[in-house]
Amino acid sequence: MKKASRIMVAMTVLFCTFCGGFFLARSLNRDPVTISAVPTVTTGTQTECSSGSQQEKININTATAAELMQLDGIGQVLSDRIIAYRDANGGYQSLSELINVEGISDKKLEAILDQITLGGQE
Repeated sequence: MKKASRIMVAMTVLFCTFCGGFFLARSLNRDPVTISAVPTVTTGTQTECSSGSQQEKININTATAAELMQLDGIGQVLSDRIIAYRDANGGYQSLSELINVEGISDKKLEAILDQITLGGQE
């Protein structure tokens, strides 16, 4: 095995050990329960581990301005525009509809797609 590959494997194992072993277990097609792991801390809608956090997706059809501002690159002005568009059009039918909001480019939409949801309508 090449040195770079060994380093990647070692980093993956280390990361997975700290974040519950779930990813390693899935990559090895094993039950995550069989891999010993450091427990994660759950607080409200977030699951946190020592390497960062995973948040639940933000529902763009029900989110407040403050919730929308948690998205990458979305500030007060854009969150207000997202809500105004939602109110004027009866909600979003698809995530790609956000492109109709002034100030949301293809690039910005792509950056937040994994952070948003329609609340099960997708």
